[in-house]
Amino acid sequence: MQKILVIACMWVLASCSGMRSLLIETSRPAADMLPDGIRSLTLMNRSMSPDYDNMNADSLQALFYSKRFRASAWILDSLAADTVLLSLGDLLYSSGRYDVVVPQMRNILRLRNFDVTPTPLFWSEVRQICDEFKTDALLVLETYYGKITANCKTFNNYSGAATVMAGIESQYKAVVRIYDPKQEAIIRQIVVSDTLVWEERTPVGGEITVGGNGFGITLPVIPGTAELNSALSRTIWRLPAIKQCVIESAIDAALAIDGHLSPEWGRETRKYFLLKNEDSMVQEWASTGNWQAAFDFWRPYSTQGSNAVRAKALFNMALATEMLDDVDAAINLARQSMDTNVSRHAEQYIRQLESRKAIIEQYKANK
Repeated sequence: MQKILVIACMWVLASCSGMRSLLIETSRPAADMLPDGIRSLTLMNRSMSPDYDNMNADSLQALFYSKRFRASAWILDSLAADTVLLSLGDLLYSSGRYDVVVPQMRNILRLRNFDVTPTPLFWSEVRQICDEFKTDALLVLETYYGKITANCKTFNNYSGAATVMAGIESQYKAVVRIYDPKQEAIIRQIVVSDTLVWEERTPVGGEITVGGNGFGITLPVIPGTAELNSALSRTIWRLPAIKQCVIESAIDAALAIDGHLSPEWGRETRKYFLLKNEDSMVQEWASTGNWQAAFDFWRPYSTQGSNAVRAKALFNMALATEMLDDVDAAINLARQSMDTNVSRHAEQYIRQLESRKAIIEQYKANK
């Protein structure tokens, strides 16, 4: 079974004489990461009422053009809602924490208004879906909708020149529930919302100089209607299409939901001591994740030779044990190394391991 904190992707780097460094990736559990017993998820979409449609990009753009880019509208786009689910499935699977099934027939009938979170599904339906796709739990996008607000205005900038500003605000809200059929419990309900903003500005007209002999003053040209319309068109043209904003908001919603559920990966450095001529072998074990072989190789050195050699072997064994995901045993070995021969490397490593242990304990306490 996969552990709470996973270590992957090791690279062996050159280090100081007698030591080598490993660049590793460790995962920190997310705030709402699911219990260890939930390893696989079926993803379904319940967010689309009969009002939803895959809105035509040109028609959507024309709607806001016809209002001279001063309009606000609810966007009930079926492609956007489906994009949330598909993007979320990719993100959850890529995290390495979850197996994911997104059925071809993934939409659940919804008759409630788009902005009302529906009542929970019946447990018989949840069990049927999970049994069919052989997953531990069911993740349902219960609600997803957006609102686009387009605005434009003309103002004088700091030098007094007329300027056209146009912008798009894309708001969204998503609600996800995760159903556990064994417990008959909704183990997570996640609500995310945000506003994405795009903005462009275009100066209008030019400037004229009044006066002479080096004492002239510069004044802005007062633009006519044709110049304003031209500047407005050029400004809007540089903005993304409305449909693109809608889809980017859906992807942002998926990222926000995934941030609650998937572990966060970060890079850390670990070190090990060179004993005899085993550097090439350790590099091979590190690249293949065969840390048991490394542990077995270093173990004999921990009971023979000088205190310095035994301490180095214990230090290396602690590293192998951490890579095998037993942090408590790794701390114990690192302390034995420190007791055998005082080392700043061992002292630093003990702090790293205790930091990892604190993260694990915090995660367990919040489950």
